[in-house]
Amino acid sequence: MSSTFHAVKSPMKRWKIVLIVIACILVLPVILVVSSLLVSPIFGIFDKAKFEGLDRNSQSIFDTLKLKSYGSETWTYTKKCDPELTGDWPTGKYYCWTKSATEVPATDVSQLTRLHDKYFTIIDNSAFLKTRTQLNKQFPDEFGVKFVVSGAEKKYSMISNEVICTYFAGLSQYNNTNGTLDDDYSSEIVNGKGLVTVSFTCSELATGDWYR
Repeated sequence: MSSTFHAVKSPMKRWKIVLIVIACILVLPVILVVSSLLVSPIFGIFDKAKFEGLDRNSQSIFDTLKLKSYGSETWTYTKKCDPELTGDWPTGKYYCWTKSATEVPATDVSQLTRLHDKYFTIIDNSAFLKTRTQLNKQFPDEFGVKFVVSGAEKKYSMISNEVICTYFAGLSQYNNTNGTLDDDYSSEIVNGKGLVTVSFTCSELATGDWYR
């Protein structure tokens, strides 16, 4: 009697295990979908708040730069989100960025030196930022010294959200939109006409187009 009972009970246990496994296989995708539907909106709220904060901080820095220009340079502020692509296909995520920038024609290298000295200290001392790299000049013996294509940049991160930001000051060929002039570093500025650009850009991957 005892051996017969155990022989019957064992197959029943195996069927229970099989049913449990099948149930898990069927239920798990449902749990994952429901979790995704619940978590994604919550994560999106935090992500949107992050980039709204980036916009506020970036605009505050822009306002300071504009104020300190005393009307001598025209500063512009841009915020935008560009789709992240894998090949030609969007991934559903975006690179959201903010940019403060000014451009000034230059006939000698002193214009680059003046604008760099004027604005770099403002950004470098900003309470919103912490340093990630030292100021990198391309090239140290040419930037602010020779009237050639040259530049300098320094990277920061926003203290509030760790978004990466870049300060840039550079001298390039004037009106070189068609790429006919040599804009490689150390290239001589032709015809005595250069363009000084000073910019402050912040960018990071986002889950949505928060700057629409």
